Amino acid sequence: MQRGRQPSQSSQRSSRQQSQSSQHSFKTQFPTYIRLYIEDIVDVVVDGNCGFRTIAALLGWTEESWALVRSQLDKEIGLHKDVYSNVFDDNVESVRNSLKISKLGAQGKDKWMSLPDLGYVIATLYNVILVSLSRNLNMTFFPLNKSPSKETFVHSLLAIGFVNENHWVQIKLKSDCPLPPTSQKWKDFCSDTTKSWEVAYMQHV
Repeated sequence: MQRGRQPSQSSQRSSRQQSQSSQHSFKTQFPTYIRLYIEDIVDVVVDGNCGFRTIAALLGWTEESWALVRSQLDKEIGLHKDVYSNVFDDNVESVRNSLKISKLGAQGKDKWMSLPDLGYVIATLYNVILVSLSRNLNMTFFPLNKSPSKETFVHSLLAIGFVNENHWVQIKLKSDCPLPPTSQKWKDFCSDTTKSWEVAYMQHV
């Protein structure tokens, strides 16, 4: 039986070096104060679904579950239109259209995951803290209508990074990492029971 050739040590070393180079390039695009708290950066497939791939992977699913994430986010918005209409400045249908796709595979820019709008939905639907890092938007998203549990910060913090102005990657942060600020919109539209999020994690913000 013929077997495929095993990668040589040199090719494996080259692959590791390329990965380290990419990680360094990505890391330099995030705020200086937070770089020391980044333990790892994990890339995903580049196909216009990368943002949803990062969320799927960070939730513990395979990144190929990106279509399910799209569908669940759209359903969440549909079920709570009144809430998200305020958060999105009455732009609900535009956000929902960005989630809906006519075919699997690569997607155009109009179907990319967009923040801050979808950040509120992701945090609320999955009851997680979502941290988004980039050159221009560094923000922490808490759920809009769910109270924090004692172990939420340890077990349910998802961190993502927008790099090269066109791609999302997964980020693993250290537990003592300072968090970017929340938005005024979250403070304006979160329920009374969820305002304790910011209090609970004030030492991180």
